[in-house]
Amino acid sequence: MRFVVIILLFVFLIGGLVLIYFLFEYQQQDMEIKTIPFIIYAEEKDKLVETGYVVKKDGVIWNVGKTDDVGGVISHIPTNSSLIFFNKNINNQTYYTFTKEDNSFVDRPHKIILKLYKPSNLTFYTNSHLGIDNPFNFTVRAIDGDLFKNLSFCIRWSLHIISIFTNYEQTQPPNRLKGKVDRCYTTNLNLLNGEELNISLNYISFGVVDSRDFINITFIDKDYINNEWVYEYNNENVGSKDINFYINNIY
Repeated sequence: MRFVVIILLFVFLIGGLVLIYFLFEYQQQDMEIKTIPFIIYAEEKDKLVETGYVVKKDGVIWNVGKTDDVGGVISHIPTNSSLIFFNKNINNQTYYTFTKEDNSFVDRPHKIILKLYKPSNLTFYTNSHLGIDNPFNFTVRAIDGDLFKNLSFCIRWSLHIISIFTNYEQTQPPNRLKGKVDRCYTTNLNLLNGEELNISLNYISFGVVDSRDFINITFIDKDYINNEWVYEYNNENVGSKDINFYINNIY
């Protein structure tokens, strides 16, 4: 009799374990996430480029990968999600950040194209003479790349110059220039390749502005990352390298 009871208990135990297993598998299948394929490309002037990309799902990073220079890369993303796609530079690339918003509410494949733009260089020319002309007028022109994004500039001046003012909004310098410049301004303008911008500097001087005096102008750009305009990201300069122009007294 005791042996029969033991056998029955053993059978019930095995049956219970089997039931638990099937219930678990059923729940796993029921919880399986439905996804939609997103085909991701990165283009520079209609040419496919290999670069990094990031996908955020409902504000949280979902996927990080690389695009391909011969075709699209597929990322499977859960349905009913708000999405943000953006490029991430690799191998010393300097592209500005391009952000694309989308969603997976519609159950069909999506095509995402990340447009890549390279920072422009700047040229500088003037007919003004420091110590003679006030304001000091000059022009900068964007060359070589696609644009100079959200152009700003920082100024450092010499002993006989007390202060400098412009019509642009004053701003704080990036960390890399703190303590190295006297004042910074932002134009809040993108300078496209081939475009020019005229800038006037009104300065107050003390005594005679002579050959030892100068104005040093450092042009810096911004990039739009994580919903804000920044000069630096993760303590690194974004976009173009800083561009310096040195103005001294010319008679």
